Amino acid sequence: MNIEGVPISQFVAVKFSLFKIQKIVETWRVEPKSIIEKLVEHFREMGIFTVYYGHDEIVVNNMVFLLKNSPEIQHLVHRANSDELQRQRTRHAE
Repeated sequence: MNIEGVPISQFVAVKFSLFKIQKIVETWRVEPKSIIEKLVEHFREMGIFTVYYGHDEIVVNNMVFLLKNSPEIQHLVHRANSDELQRQRTRHAE
């Protein structure tokens, strides 16, 4: 039990490996680092810089919500998928 707060960047990086989060991002062709940075940026904009004991489940649930609904993250995923399709077409055409 960690009573002291954990910095949001460290918290997001550690919790990114949870099954329910990996289930969402497993098919995405986006670097995990980019997604983690977007999540951390969002939490900092909300004024969340530290996660304290007892709040971890709330923040994890918010992470899941953001992964499913954030326009910025969805744009990253869509762009990565488009880039991959373009690379496949280019390779196939050669």
